[in-house]
Amino acid sequence: MGIVISITGIIAMLYLGILFSKYLLRLSPSIDQVSIASARSGYLFRIAVLASLVGLLLIMPFRIMPWDRAIAPVMVTLISIPMVFAHGWQVSITETINSRINNRIFILPVVLLLILLLIFQLILAKGVPF
Repeated sequence: MGIVISITGIIAMLYLGILFSKYLLRLSPSIDQVSIASARSGYLFRIAVLASLVGLLLIMPFRIMPWDRAIAPVMVTLISIPMVFAHGWQVSITETINSRINNRIFILPVVLLLILLLIFQLILAKGVPF
């Protein structure tokens, strides 16, 4: 049963990578950043790969020991990010959603992630007594 769940999870990650690449490209501040395949690749590198690496750096210290459980976020990144790139080369974006939100990076999501991870580590890691 565990193999079936693992394979289903991998297929779901690949499919979500395909879906997210189109939406991530539409969030580009200008059409010039996503008009050709090489520009799309650079834009996806900045918003997907760098974001996933920052996410890994934030999540790894909060993984519950033993360290063999730390492989899960790394595997999610290794499986899903290449699919975002692969589909990013194929998709063509004709218009972008230009707003003030996608012109800047806000620190609030990082702060909220750290708070959430601290709650998981300090409160929920101990388990729920029955």
